[in-house]
Amino acid sequence: MTVDPAPTYSLGLQATVRESDYKSDSLPASAVAAGAAPANDSGNETTTGVGVSGTWKINERARLTLAQRYLDVNSDVDTSFTKNTSSIELFVAL
Repeated sequence: MTVDPAPTYSLGLQATVRESDYKSDSLPASAVAAGAAPANDSGNETTTGVGVSGTWKINERARLTLAQRYLDVNSDVDTSFTKNTSSIELFVAL
């Protein structure tokens, strides 16, 4: 009988923040054409993401992971949005 050193439960946390400044000559043409970005100015974009996941090890060959991720994009140069994503993952080693 072999002993599996991995824990039965695990928790994962993740966070990101990105702050970007853009000059008018580097703005996407589609954003300028759509009026989302000023044609003769600059803009900025802030992205914030937070995620959490929990994994339950069913046995040596299978595990189940539940995850939740929140993403917020606040932008002067492209589309702003907020998104929540939930996932369930089942891993089985054959």
